[in-house]
Amino acid sequence: MPVLQGILSDRWNSAEEIPQARRRTRHFLAEREAVRHGEPGCESLLFQALKEIRDVAKEVTVSTATLALAWVIAQPGIASAIVGARDPAQLRKNVSAATLNLGDATLDKLDQITRPMKEYFGMNADMWMPAAHSRIR
Repeated sequence: MPVLQGILSDRWNSAEEIPQARRRTRHFLAEREAVRHGEPGCESLLFQALKEIRDVAKEVTVSTATLALAWVIAQPGIASAIVGARDPAQLRKNVSAATLNLGDATLDKLDQITRPMKEYFGMNADMWMPAAHSRIR
C-alpha cells in the first residue's frame, strides 16, 4: 500500500475523517468498527508519522503522496509500486514519483520517522490480522 489506502494523500487529518472501510488495518484501534485484528493499534504513531512525513514533503516541495511513492520506489529490492489514479492528472503526479531522487538524507529521515511503526508491526506483514491469524505465511 504505497499511499496507505489514500491516508498518505493528505485527504484526512484524523482517524474519524478516514472512511470506515480504510480504518480496519492494524494502524487503527481495535475498538473501531469492522476491525478484526484484535491488537491495540498504533493510531498515535500513525498520526505522529503523518505529521512528520507531511513536513518532509513540504521541505522537498512535493505532495505527501508523491513523496511516499518515491520513497517506496527508492527502497532496495523494490522494482515497482502498484498505485491507482482517479484521473489523468493524478496519474501524471504518481508517475513523476518514479523519477524523483530524494537523496540519502531524506530517505534516512523518512526511515527514522517510520521506525516506531515498523517496530510495532514487527515481522507480520498482514495489516488486517495479528500474526497468529495472518493470511501471510
